[in-house]
Amino acid sequence: MFETDALYQNDPKWKNVKLGNQNTETIGSWGCLMTSMTMVANGYGFNETPESINEKMKAAGGFQEALIIPAVLPSVCPGLVYKGYQPCEDTPAPLDQIDAAIAAGKPVIAQVDWSPKAGLQTHWIVLYDKEGD
Repeated sequence: MFETDALYQNDPKWKNVKLGNQNTETIGSWGCLMTSMTMVANGYGFNETPESINEKMKAAGGFQEALIIPAVLPSVCPGLVYKGYQPCEDTPAPLDQIDAAIAAGKPVIAQVDWSPKAGLQTHWIVLYDKEGD
């Protein structure tokens, strides 16, 4: 099973650091995807923080303003492989593919709707284990 230490985008050590190449959004406000990417990198042997990944991704051209470009992560964490992005806002998530990846010990970074409120309130998390159905 994939293992990594949990990281929190609002950790006081980095929550106020500007995200990417702009001056408004911070790791605390918009950094959940980057924090998830950092957790995955660390699970594969890297020793990074969201702040260090932010700096490395900026240097590698891994941002459009505050929007991170996940496909750039392997250039700053050699050996990692980016398997692609499958949007599911309007279609069901590929649960069989997610289950297969987790069963194979591979983490999945997933976008979820974290609130029962109307509309979509997005947040990115790392899936690495499954209990039950």
